[in-house]
Amino acid sequence: AGCGLVAGQAVRDAAVRLMRAPVPRGAPAREIEGRLRLRAGVCEVWGLDSIGLLEAQDAGRALVIGSHGALHGGRADSALGVEARVAVFNDAGIGIDGVGVTRLPVLASRGMPAATVACASARIGDARSMWATGVLSCVNDPARGAGAKVGESVQAFVARFG
Repeated sequence: AGCGLVAGQAVRDAAVRLMRAPVPRGAPAREIEGRLRLRAGVCEVWGLDSIGLLEAQDAGRALVIGSHGALHGGRADSALGVEARVAVFNDAGIGIDGVGVTRLPVLASRGMPAATVACASARIGDARSMWATGVLSCVNDPARGAGAKVGESVQAFVARFG
Protein backbone atom coordinates (compact mmCIF):
# COMPACT_ATOMS: atom_id res chain seq x y z
CA ALA A 1 0.00 0.00 0.00
CA GLY A 2 2.89 2.32 0.77
CA CYS A 3 4.04 1.93 -2.84
CA GLY A 4 0.62 2.76 -4.27
CA LEU A 5 -0.68 -0.76 -4.80
CA VAL A 6 -4.40 -1.43 -4.38
CA ALA A 7 -6.59 -4.52 -4.55
CA GLY A 8 -7.82 -5.17 -8.09
CA GLN A 9 -4.94 -3.28 -9.70
CA ALA A 10 -3.46 -4.72 -12.89
CA VAL A 11 -0.34 -6.79 -12.21
CA ARG A 12 1.60 -4.81 -14.83
CA ASP A 13 0.82 -1.51 -13.07
CA ALA A 14 1.69 -2.99 -9.68
CA ALA A 15 5.01 -4.29 -11.00
CA VAL A 16 5.93 -0.88 -12.42
CA ARG A 17 5.13 0.81 -9.09
CA LEU A 18 7.21 -1.75 -7.18
CA MET A 19 10.15 -1.30 -9.56
CA ARG A 20 10.05 2.46 -8.92
CA ALA A 21 9.73 2.10 -5.14
CA PRO A 22 12.70 2.90 -2.92
CA VAL A 23 14.89 -0.04 -1.95
CA PRO A 24 14.09 -1.17 1.60
CA ARG A 25 16.80 -0.48 4.19
CA GLY A 26 17.61 -2.38 7.35
CA ALA A 27 17.08 -5.96 8.35
CA PRO A 28 13.64 -7.56 8.27
CA ALA A 29 12.02 -8.27 11.61
CA ARG A 30 13.32 -11.46 13.17
CA GLU A 31 10.70 -14.18 13.29
CA ILE A 32 10.64 -15.97 16.61
CA GLU A 33 9.67 -19.62 16.85
CA GLY A 34 7.17 -20.34 19.52
CA ARG A 35 5.32 -22.95 21.49
CA LEU A 36 1.81 -22.49 22.81
CA ARG A 37 -1.05 -24.43 24.30
CA LEU A 38 -3.67 -24.75 21.57
CA ARG A 39 -6.25 -26.53 23.73
CA ALA A 40 -6.52 -27.23 27.44
CA GLY A 41 -8.23 -30.23 28.95
CA VAL A 42 -7.51 -33.83 29.82
CA CYS A 43 -5.40 -34.12 26.69
CA GLU A 44 -3.56 -30.86 26.24
CA VAL A 45 -2.76 -29.90 22.67
CA TRP A 46 0.50 -28.04 22.23
CA GLY A 47 1.71 -26.29 19.11
CA LEU A 48 5.45 -26.15 18.46
CA ASP A 49 6.69 -24.20 15.47
CA SER A 50 9.77 -26.45 15.39
CA ILE A 51 10.66 -29.88 16.73
CA GLY A 52 13.65 -28.11 18.29
CA LEU A 53 11.20 -26.68 20.86
CA LEU A 54 10.24 -30.14 22.14
CA GLU A 55 10.48 -30.53 25.94
CA ALA A 56 10.33 -33.58 28.22
CA GLN A 57 6.97 -32.41 29.62
CA ASP A 58 5.46 -32.82 26.12
CA ALA A 59 5.22 -36.58 26.76
CA GLY A 60 1.56 -37.63 26.77
CA ARG A 61 0.39 -34.49 24.99
CA ALA A 62 -1.07 -34.08 21.53
CA LEU A 63 1.59 -32.23 19.55
CA VAL A 64 1.13 -30.12 16.43
CA ILE A 65 4.65 -29.53 15.19
CA GLY A 66 5.47 -27.16 12.34
CA SER A 67 8.57 -29.10 11.32
CA HIS A 68 8.60 -31.37 8.28
CA GLY A 69 7.71 -35.02 8.68
CA ALA A 70 11.11 -36.27 7.47
CA LEU A 71 13.58 -38.13 9.65
CA HIS A 72 16.81 -36.17 10.14
CA GLY A 73 19.49 -37.94 8.14
CA GLY A 74 17.17 -40.93 7.84
CA ARG A 75 17.77 -41.73 11.53
CA ALA A 76 14.86 -43.39 13.32
CA ASP A 77 15.97 -41.86 16.63
CA SER A 78 15.13 -38.41 15.23
CA ALA A 79 11.42 -39.20 14.80
CA LEU A 80 10.25 -37.69 18.11
CA GLY A 81 12.08 -37.42 21.42
CA VAL A 82 9.03 -38.05 23.64
CA GLU A 83 6.10 -40.45 23.75
CA ALA A 84 3.30 -38.16 22.66
CA ARG A 85 -0.37 -39.13 22.65
CA VAL A 86 -0.51 -38.09 18.99
CA ALA A 87 1.75 -36.06 16.71
CA VAL A 88 1.21 -33.99 13.58
CA PHE A 89 3.91 -32.65 11.25
CA ASN A 90 3.97 -30.75 7.95
CA ASP A 91 4.60 -32.88 4.85
CA ALA A 92 6.71 -30.11 3.23
CA GLY A 93 5.51 -31.32 -0.16
CA ILE A 94 6.35 -34.96 0.65
CA GLY A 95 9.35 -34.95 -1.69
CA ILE A 96 11.15 -37.64 -3.62
CA ASP A 97 10.66 -41.19 -2.35
CA GLY A 98 8.20 -39.89 0.26
CA VAL A 99 10.96 -38.48 2.45
CA GLY A 100 8.64 -35.80 3.89
CA VAL A 101 6.57 -38.41 5.75
CA THR A 102 9.29 -40.81 6.93
CA ARG A 103 8.63 -40.08 10.62
CA LEU A 104 5.19 -41.70 10.37
CA PRO A 105 6.17 -45.39 10.07
CA VAL A 106 8.83 -45.00 12.79
CA LEU A 107 6.23 -43.53 15.15
CA ALA A 108 3.82 -46.31 14.12
CA SER A 109 6.41 -48.89 15.20
CA ARG A 110 6.27 -47.22 18.64
CA GLY A 111 2.46 -47.42 18.63
CA MET A 112 2.08 -43.66 18.29
CA PRO A 113 -0.65 -42.23 16.04
CA ALA A 114 0.81 -39.58 13.74
CA ALA A 115 -0.03 -37.66 10.60
CA THR A 116 1.22 -34.98 8.28
CA VAL A 117 -0.64 -32.00 6.89
CA ALA A 118 -0.48 -30.96 3.27
CA CYS A 119 1.93 -28.04 2.93
CA ALA A 120 -0.61 -26.32 0.67
CA SER A 121 -3.09 -26.25 3.58
CA ALA A 122 -0.83 -24.79 6.30
CA ARG A 123 2.48 -22.98 6.58
CA ILE A 124 5.52 -25.06 7.46
CA GLY A 125 7.09 -23.91 10.72
CA ASP A 126 3.80 -22.47 11.97
CA ALA A 127 1.82 -24.59 14.45
CA ARG A 128 -1.00 -22.02 14.59
CA SER A 129 -1.49 -22.27 10.84
CA MET A 130 -1.50 -26.07 11.00
CA TRP A 131 -4.10 -26.02 13.80
CA ALA A 132 -6.31 -23.47 12.04
CA THR A 133 -6.27 -24.72 8.44
CA GLY A 134 -4.22 -27.93 8.26
CA VAL A 135 -5.63 -30.82 6.23
CA LEU A 136 -4.14 -34.30 6.63
CA SER A 137 -2.11 -35.64 3.73
CA CYS A 138 -0.86 -38.90 5.31
CA VAL A 139 -1.70 -40.94 8.40
CA ASN A 140 0.18 -43.86 9.93
CA ASP A 141 -1.34 -47.22 10.88
CA PRO A 142 -2.19 -46.43 14.53
CA ALA A 143 -3.95 -43.24 13.36
CA ARG A 144 -5.76 -45.12 10.60
CA GLY A 145 -6.83 -47.74 13.15
CA ALA A 146 -8.49 -44.97 15.18
CA GLY A 147 -10.46 -43.90 12.10
CA ALA A 148 -8.25 -41.04 10.90
CA LYS A 149 -8.43 -40.28 7.19
CA VAL A 150 -6.51 -38.24 4.68
CA GLY A 151 -8.44 -35.03 4.04
CA GLU A 152 -9.69 -34.41 7.57
CA SER A 153 -8.69 -31.36 9.58
CA VAL A 154 -5.94 -31.38 12.19
CA GLN A 155 -8.46 -30.44 14.87
CA ALA A 156 -10.76 -33.35 13.97
CA PHE A 157 -7.78 -35.71 13.90
CA VAL A 158 -6.49 -34.63 17.31
CA ALA A 159 -10.02 -34.83 18.78
CA ARG A 160 -10.01 -38.60 18.07
CA PHE A 161 -7.34 -39.02 20.74
CA GLY A 162 -8.84 -37.03 23.59
